[in-house]
Amino acid sequence: MRLRGLARMGALVGASRPLPQGEEHGSARWATQKEMEAFSDRKDADNNILLTEHAKIRLIDKSHDQRTETNNNVLVIGGPGTGKTRYFVKPNLMQLNANYFITDPKGTLIHDMGWVLEDAGYEIRTFDTINFDRSLHFNPIEYIKGEADTLRFVECLIRNTTGDDQHSGDPFWRTPRSSSTPRSSRTFCSTAPRRTIASQGCSRFCRSPTRARTTRTT
Repeated sequence: MRLRGLARMGALVGASRPLPQGEEHGSARWATQKEMEAFSDRKDADNNILLTEHAKIRLIDKSHDQRTETNNNVLVIGGPGTGKTRYFVKPNLMQLNANYFITDPKGTLIHDMGWVLEDAGYEIRTFDTINFDRSLHFNPIEYIKGEADTLRFVECLIRNTTGDDQHSGDPFWRTPRSSSTPRSSRTFCSTAPRRTIASQGCSRFCRSPTRARTTRTT
């Protein structure tokens, strides 16, 4: 009986609260153009992140007005061909108001927008995993300073050239000879000419017959 009485009282209290008409599912709405102007930098048009033709948010907010100060995180969602690149990415790149880190899976942005950034004085660095001739390169062997670095490099090399049974990589690294790979790599890094100190040169050295004789006698 006590529980029933509490339930009735709770229902009466809840029902006594006024419910705004038309806001039963929330009161959020789209901002008007005039309201959005307060979030933009009206003095410096270049200091804005472009959202639409009339909607912008300040990139650097020097006024720190908490009523309109927002973070710069923008999430754009759309299916293929809906204009995510054409109507958001490219216009904001043309603002030329920041440093940019761009992922370009299609490989088209570098051709469409690279010259714009270059003409504006930007230094462009490209990492291309499809065409290495057009890519910057990184030589990990240049940073090997001791035996611990050599072991880490060899472990990484073996893991990335050995797949599962269906996608196995280079069989050289799975043979018993691979146990001498760290020692061979150390020999290679300390004796090879500077122009050959790279992953490809190290691999050729470890495979060569003369390498086997050299590592046995050292």
